[in-house]
Amino acid sequence: MINGRRVLLYGIPARPFERTLSGSGTVLGVKFKAGGFFPFWQQNVSRLTGMTVEASHVFGHDIHPWRDLVLNAADDAAMARLAELAMLNWLPERDAQAELAASIVSETMNDRSIIKVEHMCEISGLTIRQLQRLFGRYVGVTPKWVIKRFRLQEAAERLEQDEALPWAELAVQLGYFDQAHFIKDFKSVIGQSPAAYKKSQK
Repeated sequence: MINGRRVLLYGIPARPFERTLSGSGTVLGVKFKAGGFFPFWQQNVSRLTGMTVEASHVFGHDIHPWRDLVLNAADDAAMARLAELAMLNWLPERDAQAELAASIVSETMNDRSIIKVEHMCEISGLTIRQLQRLFGRYVGVTPKWVIKRFRLQEAAERLEQDEALPWAELAVQLGYFDQAHFIKDFKSVIGQSPAAYKKSQK
């Protein structure tokens, strides 16, 4: 860290978190698609889940000149362009398995009928065990975790749009057999109970 400037890699958070920012400064985030970081990392992405590490562990100390170049840019758009050039500088070879993982995650995000790992097996042609290995290596979390995250984000969106939507009905539509389990999972993903979340949207 030089002059308070850092370049950090954040794995998928293990739980919801809040961070209070104070003072002034500049920050830029680069988000990788599911499977997109493995070609750079070349290790099971699950090793990063819940972790924060210095980016130099992956990109070497050559990242420091890029850090200063990006953060000294004139505006946000210029920062983004320079960050893109930096990533192209380290661009690895394409990885077919990484692209497969990305396509499965994308399909799961967009297809709201996928509420079980078995459904994911049907669209991918993989067994549950093959999916688990693929996701541990390339995504960093389990297939079940991905399904739960997307469907509960969908639940939050639907609660915003329809205040009269019964939780029990919504829970069943998302594959839950009891309301208590739905509420527990909702809070673990969104950070609030459905009742608190709906109240916060008013």
